[in-house]
Amino acid sequence: MDKTDRAITGLANLSLTDSGSAAERSLEQSPSVLAADGARRREIDATGTAGTKVACQDLEGMSPLEFFVEEIENEDVYVRLEAYRRVRLIAGALGPQMTEQKLLPLLLEHASSLKDDEILLTLAQGVGNDAFLPLVPSPAVLVPLLTRLAGAEETVVREAAVASLLKVFASLPSPVTEAFSTFQALAQGELFCPQVSAASLFPAVYQKTEGG
Repeated sequence: MDKTDRAITGLANLSLTDSGSAAERSLEQSPSVLAADGARRREIDATGTAGTKVACQDLEGMSPLEFFVEEIENEDVYVRLEAYRRVRLIAGALGPQMTEQKLLPLLLEHASSLKDDEILLTLAQGVGNDAFLPLVPSPAVLVPLLTRLAGAEETVVREAAVASLLKVFASLPSPVTEAFSTFQALAQGELFCPQVSAASLFPAVYQKTEGG
């Protein structure tokens, strides 16, 4: 069993508690997402874990990316949610170059059509996590995806995306260009939501610009 196979097989044993706790705490503050009550979350834990174990038994011959695509296109929303919670593990199995060239474009494409706020929040927090940043050639490659998420309708999704963008900017040696371009793209959005995110980014962008 090679390194990639071990990484994918390890999905079956991945704890859902740590990866989901931050998302759940944020979602508890959002009235529009409170419909995902405790019963639903228990069902996610019960069916998601079992479903992942079954899936891992059928991984022979599948690449990490193929496995991920299969899960995020599953009809079961709980399976899709758990797949997005494991995005860091998939990126680690793929390596930095494949993550930039294959995984991130895939996530960007799906972010445009995703309707589930819990999944969007999980994605916004996941790719901006400190543990995810070393898995890409440069944190700057995360900006397009996070900018897209910063234009989401749900407030907690936008806030998570903005927080992740700030982490990305802080990790760049010369963040001024990326920060200003992102602010400009959001501020010029036709809808209200990206403009709100632009306003949230403005203090940090101004500070970085003033700091040279």
